[in-house]
Amino acid sequence: MSQLPRPFVFQAYKDLDTGNYHVSPTVDTLVHNVPVSTDDDPTRLIVPDENDFGWRWAPYGQDDRLPSMIREKVEQVSMAGQTMYRLMAMMYGNGLMYYKNSDLARGTNVERAYIPEIQDWLFYNQIEEKWLVPQFLNYRYLVSTFSELIFNKRRDYVTGLYHLEGEFSRKSRQNPHSLRSEYLYYSADFANRYHGSLTHGQAIPLFDWQRPQECLEMMTANGGYKLAWHSYLPTFGMIHYPTPPFVALFKKKGWMDVAAAVPHIVDSLQRNQMKLVYEISIPISHFVARYPDWNNYDAKKKTELMDEVCLFLQNELSDTGNAGKSIVTFFDTARDGTPLGKIEIKAIDDKLKRDSWVPSSNAANAEIVQGLGQHPSQVGLAPEGGKMGAGSGSDMRESFNTTTNLNTLEQNVVLNVLNWISRFNKWDVTFKIDHTHHTTTNNQEDGLVPSATTITTE
Repeated sequence: MSQLPRPFVFQAYKDLDTGNYHVSPTVDTLVHNVPVSTDDDPTRLIVPDENDFGWRWAPYGQDDRLPSMIREKVEQVSMAGQTMYRLMAMMYGNGLMYYKNSDLARGTNVERAYIPEIQDWLFYNQIEEKWLVPQFLNYRYLVSTFSELIFNKRRDYVTGLYHLEGEFSRKSRQNPHSLRSEYLYYSADFANRYHGSLTHGQAIPLFDWQRPQECLEMMTANGGYKLAWHSYLPTFGMIHYPTPPFVALFKKKGWMDVAAAVPHIVDSLQRNQMKLVYEISIPISHFVARYPDWNNYDAKKKTELMDEVCLFLQNELSDTGNAGKSIVTFFDTARDGTPLGKIEIKAIDDKLKRDSWVPSSNAANAEIVQGLGQHPSQVGLAPEGGKMGAGSGSDMRESFNTTTNLNTLEQNVVLNVLNWISRFNKWDVTFKIDHTHHTTTNNQEDGLVPSATTITTE
């Protein structure tokens, strides 16, 4: 029998001269220097120390400021904030509902359940308003949410579920022995400043779905009744936190910066640019014809008369009360037909009004809305098209229905903790979100099709 091939394992090693990490492909070196994983636990990624900057927590993006940076830039662009809100509202739909798992297993004529114990739990924990809404909004900003579970004294029942703001949450550095983040640090300091120490806040044991019993035992050993939960979209290359798919919008000099700069450009032009509306040409011959003794006047007198004419013309052309009036001037012509003493008034094209000097925000808004995951027609950005084209009622209806259908993935990510609680508390139900779909008015008078589980009132 032939011998099995030696395991081929890659090892990251640190170059002592440069401080950089490299991967060695030499099988002999690897086999001798790297232990081959033989336990039955899932293999975990070993995170290089420089990814943690030597802090107690894993930094959230560059300089540990990704959540704050996204919020700050959204606050500068009204279209981005409105889009985030609408996407959150579309995730929320008609709100939370749940089914009995026994009914789901049957698969036909499934009706939403109403169980007094669960209804009271949802009400007293304000799940829909105080937990679900901020969870969906955090997901829209970060594709990541944090929650806190409170257990009873016996630690066999979850009595409370609370939202933890993502901007204030950081996972602890990877434990070199368990190879996981064991705590969640919760502090407003993370949003206030960039620093390497933490003086205010709390550490909450972090739940790990791969080792649930170990997490419960750690909570008990610490004498506590709390566990933190991290819900997230597992994006490509993720180590501690997911990278939002739309992060390119927020890069330096990206579309968010472009959109935020437009109001400042407009304001600067309006305040600082000399807006010339008319060009008025008054030849000296006008004053000679108008004032017979003109040539005998001294310079001071001539200046006074010229200013008087200029002021008169300026008032007549700029005062809104003079709209519709005419200005009459008299002039003569030379033998060659050249006008003598004629005042010429020429309107100057307003470059600011025509948007010639101001970068248009439409392109930036369209990129932002689509990049965040919203269809432009939902916010009135789609260009008008022909029948059934972009911007039509059909276009808006279908894009709305498509977005709510795609929301199922995101809703399941956020509701995962609720469904875990359902199993732990032995409720035996599954939580979902109820939605109303849009149709044409010839199929439904109001164009809305509630689902079979939607509560309607007459």
